Amino acid sequence: MGAVIPNVLQPAVGFYVYFRGFVHGRKCQSDAKLKGKTVIITGANTGIGKETALDLASRGLAGCNWSETEDGFETQFGVNHLGHFLLTNLLLDRIKESAPARIVNVSSIAHIFGSIDFNDINLKRSYNPVSAYCRSKLANILFTRELAKRLEGTGVNTYCLHPGAVHTNLGQHLDSSMTSFIGRLYESVSRVFFKSPYKGAQTTIYCAVEETLAFESGYYYRYVFYF
Repeated sequence: MGAVIPNVLQPAVGFYVYFRGFVHGRKCQSDAKLKGKTVIITGANTGIGKETALDLASRGLAGCNWSETEDGFETQFGVNHLGHFLLTNLLLDRIKESAPARIVNVSSIAHIFGSIDFNDINLKRSYNPVSAYCRSKLANILFTRELAKRLEGTGVNTYCLHPGAVHTNLGQHLDSSMTSFIGRLYESVSRVFFKSPYKGAQTTIYCAVEETLAFESGYYYRYVFYF
């Protein structure tokens, strides 16, 4: 006979089950083989990118103070978008030659809070670390959609995704950019409730190998809820 949960605790238990399912998603079930394929994963030294590489991405940057890349771009925009944009375009001819091929960009649900001011691309007039991160994730999605249009008919498909809430070192700059309290809170919450990098990599892997996506391009994917 199963345990009986007191009525007073049922809402709390229900919330925990829902929240756990919300952030954890499920494992990619595809057994597709990549023999003869070349896979390039950025940020593969840790976190989601590392787990994606082990199974077969992308270590990003969030919440840092204002700074610029060597090329003079706002750092989060440069690291989370422009670097991948440049690498993709440098490799594009070779990727076309390797068709059928896929380009997978790791975005974030934070994109819904992002906006891009093309008159102030580096946010010099009004910089906010969280807004800068959201903007960089929106740029990932816009790039994916535009690239899909330009690659139509080439056999190269593009995908972007939200991996879910994952416990990585993505928030390593929160202490310095906001307050130490927020940094400690983020670390504590992410350890208890967020996915492991292994689970966080599943949506990336899904976009990279799932056979049913072979005729889709330019779409945004996110983890699947389960209970």
